[in-house]
Amino acid sequence: MRATGPDELVGWIAASGLLAVMVWCAVRWLIHGKSVPDPWDAATAARLDDPEIKPLCTRCLCPHEETDWFCPNCGMAASPTTNWMPYLNYLSLGDVFRHGTSGDIPLHWTAVLGYILVSSIYYGGFVVPFIWLSPLLGSLAAIPGLVFLAFYWRQLAGNIRRHRDEQDHRPTPIEAGTGIAPAG
Repeated sequence: MRATGPDELVGWIAASGLLAVMVWCAVRWLIHGKSVPDPWDAATAARLDDPEIKPLCTRCLCPHEETDWFCPNCGMAASPTTNWMPYLNYLSLGDVFRHGTSGDIPLHWTAVLGYILVSSIYYGGFVVPFIWLSPLLGSLAAIPGLVFLAFYWRQLAGNIRRHRDEQDHRPTPIEAGTGIAPAG
């Protein structure tokens, strides 16, 4: 164990004091923070508790039964527990991957990065147990996963390119006849 000098001791005391102040501010903010009022009135809250009201799919807004695991219209996971079920979570993940290559995904860089990272983990991650067993077996098992990963990334890039082309050729509100002409 090495001896600590006075500079290091002062650094630790300052860091501890800063951490204590941050924790105190966070606790104070949680205790004295403003509460947000309900966004709806009493009639809407009563309608939400009505047993006759069916839940809606978050993608297509079609009603479905509470016992449905997937939306009968679009196939998206409809139950809050579907993504935790061992077999059904792969179907739900497949729907996400399919939506990335053929659906309307937002073109924000975080969504694209998420598709790339998650597909790398799921399509290339099954190789890790084989590498631990045998390097040769792991190398052979990596080939199909990497081929499928490259194919998926190609499809994802094609979908991104298609969305960018659609945005470039989309008429302006003036051209569509629904907008207001700019001043000047």
